[in-house]
Amino acid sequence: RLINKYANDFGLLKKDKVTIVGDDVREGLICVLSVKVPDPKFSSQTKEKLVSSEVRPVVETITNEKISLWFDQNPKIAKIIIGKIIHAAVAREVARKARESVRRKNAIDITSLPGKLADCQSNDISKTELFIVEGDSAGGSAKQARNREFQAVLPLRGKILNTFVEAKNNSVDVKKVFSKMLSSNEIVTLINAIGTGVEPFELEKLRYGKIVIMTDADVDGSHIRTLLLTFFNNKPFNELIKKGHVYIAQPPLYKIKSGKTIDYLKNENDLEKLAIENSIKKIESVIFKNDKKFNYDKNFIFQSYELYKLIKSIDGDKEILEQLSIVGAFTEKDNIILITKDKNNQKKLGAIKAVAENLNQNLEKDDSKWRGLIENDSFILRREFYHELIEKRLDFNFLLNNKILTNLSKFNKIANIFQSSCVIKEGDASHKVNSLIEFIEIIIEIGKKNLSLQRFKGLGEMNPDELWETTLNPENNSLLKVNYSELNGEISEPSSSDDEIFFTLMGEDVSKRKNFINSNAINVSNLDI
Repeated sequence: RLINKYANDFGLLKKDKVTIVGDDVREGLICVLSVKVPDPKFSSQTKEKLVSSEVRPVVETITNEKISLWFDQNPKIAKIIIGKIIHAAVAREVARKARESVRRKNAIDITSLPGKLADCQSNDISKTELFIVEGDSAGGSAKQARNREFQAVLPLRGKILNTFVEAKNNSVDVKKVFSKMLSSNEIVTLINAIGTGVEPFELEKLRYGKIVIMTDADVDGSHIRTLLLTFFNNKPFNELIKKGHVYIAQPPLYKIKSGKTIDYLKNENDLEKLAIENSIKKIESVIFKNDKKFNYDKNFIFQSYELYKLIKSIDGDKEILEQLSIVGAFTEKDNIILITKDKNNQKKLGAIKAVAENLNQNLEKDDSKWRGLIENDSFILRREFYHELIEKRLDFNFLLNNKILTNLSKFNKIANIFQSSCVIKEGDASHKVNSLIEFIEIIIEIGKKNLSLQRFKGLGEMNPDELWETTLNPENNSLLKVNYSELNGEISEPSSSDDEIFFTLMGEDVSKRKNFINSNAINVSNLDI
């Protein structure tokens, strides 16, 4: 109890999260204790342990008192002693988990393979592939779809443990890494299936030339894939990445049927692009408010789509952001975006007033009008609607991030075209459009008509023949090879930037992760919410 108290007071147990027991304190300790007691009682005939109940409280009281006094007088040495005790506790935990885990002695000994592993027939590492899937449902489809000769399937249950440990991967730190990994049954199962073991790690016993992470094409699938990559990034398993054994499968998210044609699409972006391609074939004309037919082309629509994606990805009021683009607020002159050089906010005020004026063109004559203002470092739009105040707000301190403005300024010419409303003619139908966002959404809606659309919630929803055709067939699949950023011939090495990204996204520093997400929100694509 005394050692635990001081360990907590010094804050030494926060990182390791182990429980100190008596054996950890006594490891390597030699103590001579003289106790004189009448009629002593021992645990056995060998008299190795004194069990007289009246002795324990006296010895504990005196020992605690003296050790506590000595620790208070020598805090630096006390820290070192407690540190060694914690190291002993960590080593004990690693040894316990190593005993509990059943590691196969021989990489090709089938009797020690995990029960859920559907193994392949071949032992030729140049041909064999292991597909790691999430859950029994996906595992069932994959097992039916695979080629049993050279493809194995291992279903893992749920999201595996985050095995990231901030460590130098030496001495005790390696033990912390192994301790964290071996605390998860799913990780132990994966290690057994791979065949390399942990201590020692024997790459020559690797059972599969390709280890393929095959998760669902959704947010949960992305999370599980990231957790698996974190595991493979740990030493010694990062040797598998260095030698080019780790891959990522790209199963489809959508199945599209148009007539007799079937397409499989990997994400929402691909679906929207296909819909735009279809709508271009159906649209007869785009007529702006001045009744002149606008000579739109495929390039114009796809550039508008890129601006649409950019606006949708930025945090803040989308309508203000869109309208600021349309009125030319992000115009660039001499490589300087004009509203960034605006000490008294007059340029910003002019821009938001132009936005209000542009929006008012699309209101009915009797409707209350929008007013554009600058307040508290924000663009403000206000109007009354049935005696209720409607307000839209966009913080321009966030907007003045150079990367955001630079990206928006690339689309000035495209955005300016939408200063007036337009009508999209599609056969007998006409669609009135008042904004760029509305324009793209209607284009996508037109393109999706007459398409039979199926969204796969997971690999388990796919028929075995669909999974084989799109993901497992070596002739058709498009596996992504996982490499570190520094390549030396066929071997990739982790760089400081690789380590930093794992530390930021998978480490325990929440504020660092939050800053990363805020700084990179502009780069988001395929957002699934």
